[in-house]
Amino acid sequence: MVVYISGWGTGILLAPYQSEQSQFKEYAKVISVFITGYLVGKIDRLFQLWFDPEYGPLALRSIFAFRVMAGITGFLLAAVSTYVARKYLSFGPGAEQPPPNPT
Repeated sequence: MVVYISGWGTGILLAPYQSEQSQFKEYAKVISVFITGYLVGKIDRLFQLWFDPEYGPLALRSIFAFRVMAGITGFLLAAVSTYVARKYLSFGPGAEQPPPNPT
């Protein structure tokens, strides 16, 4: 569930409406700082799981590989569908307006 929500949020950040552009630049900065700090803080745990002699390399387990692929797929599906919906199918107040036809 978290993977889909993060994909949805990423899709929204990648395709802001014209009225949201200035706000989203600030949001993107704050989120990138938070995510970078969180990942750097957890990198030691990743190496610990990877090289644990008791269980062997974690990434070679089939259940781990399946969960990682399912998570990446869910994230990308949510991000792409949200991006397309906001960029090309948007309607309503504050939505992205198509460019005027130069005739």
